[in-house]
Amino acid sequence: MAWNLWWFFPKPTEEVSLPYSEFVTQVAAGNVTQVRIAGETISGSLARALTWPQSATPATPTVVPKPDSERQANAEQKPTPYSKFRTTYPSVIGTLR
Repeated sequence: MAWNLWWFFPKPTEEVSLPYSEFVTQVAAGNVTQVRIAGETISGSLARALTWPQSATPATPTVVPKPDSERQANAEQKPTPYSKFRTTYPSVIGTLR
């Protein structure tokens, strides 16, 4: 029974999926220590853990009704520190060299 509990218990995600722009920001900040490129997928390690998703505080609050499914998805995303990442190279930029 303990095995079943362990097997179905949610496991922490080791790797965060970042937007490409955030990856570039982390590179510019000197926070990327290791990179692996396979096709359009870029993954690697960070020197300092990155908390994601980052809390966005708008300058002026706006009230826009959201569908229930979007509200639920946002409520489930709690900021978590990650030391590994993955992103996808945008094909609109060109090819990786």
